[in-house]
Amino acid sequence: MTDNPVCWTRSGTGSAQHYSIRTEQAYVDWVRRFVLHHNKRHPRNMRAVEVERFLTHLAAAKGVSASTQNQVKSAVLFLYKEVLGEPLPWLEGIESAKGPAAAGRADARGGRIDPGTSERHGGIDDPAPLRDGDADHGGP
Repeated sequence: MTDNPVCWTRSGTGSAQHYSIRTEQAYVDWVRRFVLHHNKRHPRNMRAVEVERFLTHLAAAKGVSASTQNQVKSAVLFLYKEVLGEPLPWLEGIESAKGPAAAGRADARGGRIDPGTSERHGGIDDPAPLRDGDADHGGP
């Protein structure tokens, strides 16, 4: 293994753990960003406090999603445990990224699902709301 923490390959640690090539690519990219964020310091010279700062920075300043923050955390923990052979203790002081807004989620038809009632509102299958004078008279 090379001294460069970003240079593990398919023949190295990642494929031994049976990670997909896309996961490996994402991990390498996040580790590269982690190193750059800390002014190109080698990860061997950083510990949990630097990882916590990076993850908190992503959540607070960059607004990444909770799933992205979890992926970054997994990538950095993989780096320390599998590549450098120096597992980090559990990271406690991390500001979590915010999950999806509670205002409701979109459904496949373009409507919105109210989180309180699970009712669907709007979207392409809903008829236009009736306005004054739009009554159905049932015949000619």
